[in-house]
Amino acid sequence: MLTSVVAETGPRLPRPGAWQKTGRRTLAWLLERLPERGAIMLTGALKASRRRRGRPLFEPAEGAEAVTRPVVCLTHDLDRAACWEFLPRLIEMETALGFTSTINVLAAGPYRLDPGYLRGLAETGFEIGLHGLTHDVALGFRSPARIRETLARAQEAVGLVVKGFRAPALAVSEALLTELCRAGFIYDSSVAAWRGPWGAAAGPYRYPGIDIIEVPLTLADDLLWRDLGLDEASAREFFWQTLDRVTAVGGTFVLNVHPCLAAGRLGFWEGILAGLAERGAMVVPVKTLLRSNHDPADEETR
Repeated sequence: MLTSVVAETGPRLPRPGAWQKTGRRTLAWLLERLPERGAIMLTGALKASRRRRGRPLFEPAEGAEAVTRPVVCLTHDLDRAACWEFLPRLIEMETALGFTSTINVLAAGPYRLDPGYLRGLAETGFEIGLHGLTHDVALGFRSPARIRETLARAQEAVGLVVKGFRAPALAVSEALLTELCRAGFIYDSSVAAWRGPWGAAAGPYRYPGIDIIEVPLTLADDLLWRDLGLDEASAREFFWQTLDRVTAVGGTFVLNVHPCLAAGRLGFWEGILAGLAERGAMVVPVKTLLRSNHDPADEETR
């Protein structure tokens, strides 16, 4: 039986300056007006401008050996229509191995949600989480009133009780965490472990001063391909090295795979999932990790 350990505290987010808020809002304004391909190219160019080629994000623990039973929280952020369309193929792959995952949806994104399909996934052990109303990369830097309204509209549109959240573009802030808490969310998973201190990467923790659990994201597929520019062999090596490092310190490895990106690298992810199965990894949704601390009613309907 999986029992999670939530640290009583952890690192705080840096307070955003006025320039950061303005920059995020300007970027969001541009992305809303560009066609999908243009938006992808713009965000890709911005990411590439700060690419860190050849710089390992996690160093293996000296003398540490891989633990035989890693704990992996597998998540899927559905940013685009292609993500929704390819999701069933990933669900099929995971189900065949006895894995389940967290699916973070946009409530009013570029695809039409199928409540019956989502409810069916929830009934078979998958978790439905929220990724926003739309893919607003400035959500965390909006006014508290606007964040509150956006979350309320998104919760109503999904039609399921959702308890987990990941901010679009990982644009999280204390203002967003505060509103998530007020809206009844149990956890957020928007803090990127590779952007902060190692302590933020090892596992979930209670965010200081806000009654919400932060479940840091250890690795995302776009980090491998777009940000680091790795080929598949290097990405595979990087993945297993990172998993071993997290597992060696008793941590939880939180992985995000966008279905639209997985579609072009299906063989890579089939190999990763098969390798996790061979290692006896526990591959579960975030809700399962936190179940010993809370009792989210994610399968209930409104």
